[in-house]
Amino acid sequence: IVRPVKLETVQAYGTFSKYYTGIVSAEQFSSLTFKVAGPLVAMNVEEGQKVKKGEIIAAIDTRDYELQLDANKAAYLTAKSQMERLERLRAIEAVSQQDYEIAQANYTKARSAYNNALNNLADTKLTAPFNGFVEKKFVENYQKVQPGEPIVKLVDPSRLNIKFTLPESEMNMM
Repeated sequence: IVRPVKLETVQAYGTFSKYYTGIVSAEQFSSLTFKVAGPLVAMNVEEGQKVKKGEIIAAIDTRDYELQLDANKAAYLTAKSQMERLERLRAIEAVSQQDYEIAQANYTKARSAYNNALNNLADTKLTAPFNGFVEKKFVENYQKVQPGEPIVKLVDPSRLNIKFTLPESEMNMM
């Protein structure tokens, strides 16, 4: 049995579409920079690429920093053994207080230089501080970069600000 049906298209009352121009900007972003200088040997990202927190974005040649670390480690170990030797001699009063204090100062200075060299070596790798995507690359691979020079701009797409202008005449429609 065929039953005739009357169809009608209706539009919901009170719905409308409006388009406004505006600006979308990231709430969380970061221009990533190195703390040390040197030639880039690895640029692992492209513009628009997604990155995860902790992922290596770029790397600087480590050769000079490894050499400095080795030199500072040798100086640190020498100062440490001298300090330990003078501590034993001081216990039996075979060394002056001044010599012991100089050894202490040299040990502290060498330890600081060694720790600084370790930090500098670690700073040759630039990692993502949060999940996001690369909005802009400021340098290319094999380019020499300076400390504080922007390498990439990383943006968190989960937190965006949207700004637009709403005409006053349309305020009653909201």
